[in-house]
Amino acid sequence: MSANSRKAALIIPNSAWCSKKKQRMLFQSPAILTAILKPVCDFSLLDANGQDMSDEAMKRALIDLAPAVVLITALTVESQAQAHHCAKLAKEALPESTVVMGGGYPTLCDTECIEDTNVDYIFLGHAEERADAFVTALLDGDDVRSMDGVGYRDGNGVRINPLKTYLHDVKKLVDPDYSLWDLRPYIETPVVKGTFLPFPEYSDTRVMTISTSYGCPYNCNFCASRILCGGHIVFRPLDSVIREIEYFIEKYGVRGLETYDDNILFDRARFKKLFTTLESRGHQMTWWLQNSSVPFMDDDIIEFAKAHGCCHVTLPVESGCERTLRDIIGKPYHDLNKVLHIVSKCHEVGLEVTGAFIIGFPGETWDEIRSSLAFAEKCGFDNLQINIAQVYPKTRLYDTAVEMGLLPNGFRFRDFEYVGFGAAMLETDQFAKTELEILRAFEWDRINFSTPEKKAKVASYHGLTPDEMDDYRRKARRSLGLFQVKDRG
Repeated sequence: MSANSRKAALIIPNSAWCSKKKQRMLFQSPAILTAILKPVCDFSLLDANGQDMSDEAMKRALIDLAPAVVLITALTVESQAQAHHCAKLAKEALPESTVVMGGGYPTLCDTECIEDTNVDYIFLGHAEERADAFVTALLDGDDVRSMDGVGYRDGNGVRINPLKTYLHDVKKLVDPDYSLWDLRPYIETPVVKGTFLPFPEYSDTRVMTISTSYGCPYNCNFCASRILCGGHIVFRPLDSVIREIEYFIEKYGVRGLETYDDNILFDRARFKKLFTTLESRGHQMTWWLQNSSVPFMDDDIIEFAKAHGCCHVTLPVESGCERTLRDIIGKPYHDLNKVLHIVSKCHEVGLEVTGAFIIGFPGETWDEIRSSLAFAEKCGFDNLQINIAQVYPKTRLYDTAVEMGLLPNGFRFRDFEYVGFGAAMLETDQFAKTELEILRAFEWDRINFSTPEKKAKVASYHGLTPDEMDDYRRKARRSLGLFQVKDRG
């Protein structure tokens, strides 16, 4: 069947194609693209992830739809294997179609991404005020190779047109449009046991993820937000955020929220207005404050959060060593006494706290890594996450790794063997990769399960019985918590 010249389809790749971990976190980019592209073409959305599509089912669906343009969303560098596998399936199903990959991964790994001959174009950066003109030009058969933020191949090799605008340049953000997306697998399907979800009623609370803003003005060495968002925070209009939440409440019976903003607390008045407005409209929500940036946490915010439905806070401390925070990561704070106070205050008002730490930065000594984890233990978190520093393209950490010669010859991000934050990428004269991986796995086990009370609490976050939690721990120790990418050709 030939492709239809006025049809475009967006594919959400199936995370199970290339990873043991099934991704159930909702993200807004498909709904934003729907809002932008539905008015300009015959637009469809294929959710291979939510529908858990096999290879053959994906190809049959594409053949039935026959779009001229196939869009693939690749949100993160870790999702690159799934995205490239999806491009391969699209070309097998519709050889004459134009395949485009967009999202965080091609924006950060532009050259590597477009080297895949199954990908005709990559689309860098944000979609607002750009994607409609780009897709329309493709459907009309017009040349898009002069457009900003577009990558392609020609007879002279790979061509990347740099981005000239970022999301903060957009005059008006669009409301996400979920009308083409069946979200029941993400919201109504019982949560898989072993998934971390710190809500009071683990399996019965219907939860949605929400981002009320994008971007970050800081420049931590490991983070790619500055490259993706231009070093600014872009705040969505609160009425748009509330419309989105109410859509999920009315259509799917959602009663729980996970906030995924990097800096939802940056504008404290706006943060408070969001939750007081929801309450004034009769919505009693339980919510989990992710990414509760240390500089903006204080007694007032903590007391407000508890009084207005928050059940859990994740605090991205990153390091328990002030020199690492200040001189290596470049965090906007390095007063560890404030961290101790935040955790104490959260416990005082009845909020539970996860602490998130990173180990294995070039320039860190082994003793500093050990002291960082000793500080994490001292804080008394209800749950502790320990991640190993991962190199992302175009970040300061990547530049450091290149300058120090820490990346192997011919290193490519497409060659990732593992997904997640358990695998070490770097080693120095202070630590080997295996040392970091063993330390992470066994300190996670030792600190999180040091008392019967902590064992029970962490088990409840994962929806597991004590016996199931013991089995989970055993497997985590013996695998070092590594999830391997499957080779799908």
